[in-house]
Amino acid sequence: DKVWEAYDKSLMRRDLTNTPLDSKRQIWFHFKDYLNCTFKEVTELRHVLRMHAEGYLKLIRNDHSALTYNGRICVLREIHRVLMDQARSKVNPWEGFKMRPDDSHTRRELTIEEIQRLARQARKQGDEWERLFCIGVYTGLRLGDCCNLEWKCVDLVRSIIQVIPHKTRKYAHGKPVTIPIHPTLAENLMQTKVSERLGCVLPTIAGYYRRDRPKVSYTIGRIFRNAGIVTSVHVEGRKWKVPEATFHSLRHTFVSLAANAGIPLHIVQSIVGHESTAMTRHYYHENE
Repeated sequence: DKVWEAYDKSLMRRDLTNTPLDSKRQIWFHFKDYLNCTFKEVTELRHVLRMHAEGYLKLIRNDHSALTYNGRICVLREIHRVLMDQARSKVNPWEGFKMRPDDSHTRRELTIEEIQRLARQARKQGDEWERLFCIGVYTGLRLGDCCNLEWKCVDLVRSIIQVIPHKTRKYAHGKPVTIPIHPTLAENLMQTKVSERLGCVLPTIAGYYRRDRPKVSYTIGRIFRNAGIVTSVHVEGRKWKVPEATFHSLRHTFVSLAANAGIPLHIVQSIVGHESTAMTRHYYHENE
């Protein structure tokens, strides 16, 4: 019961922000609950043996993707490693397990015709929703960064957007990405009077995103469905449907359109804020 508290306070653990740290905490408590139900005699960390680890991994193997499965091994192995001396544990029971091959299902890019259908449906939902999709298509920004984009990050005179992506803020040491503003996006943004270019570019949607994020996701899902685009599919070996086309598909589409237009991959990488060209290639879907 005291393992997480000890790990959280340990100077040996990696320095993480709240979100990844909370994800690790949830993984630990999921394993602890498994022990409480299945091996009640295990009351100390040094009592955890390989058989207990094997039993837990067999339990989660069929209902989780390889990414989740491998991630849990890594987290539980690290927690045990950090606390081994303190717990007087001689062996790390999580060492030696083979990682499962990657079975991740990548969101696909969208066709030009699908983007046009999305634009029409977003327009029916309201001006801000149309602008949200316009920002997504022409910047490649993630949903949260699109919703929370502020006018102070938009320079229509120099025709650039400079913003520090939320996801990479802790890794990029505050370094912003610089995105050239496409003429179509510029035309959309200029519809807002200069005197009104204060705060968020999408004030209503930004409010929804901060107070009631599921409402934003639901509305986006409805726009996709009304455009006749399937958002999730069944994949062999998975218990639940997996995302097929979501707002994040606009990011894949941006990378693919840019690369297929002849923009060097390292430039695309710089615009979308990837740490390596390998990640950018993951987003790149070569057209026919």
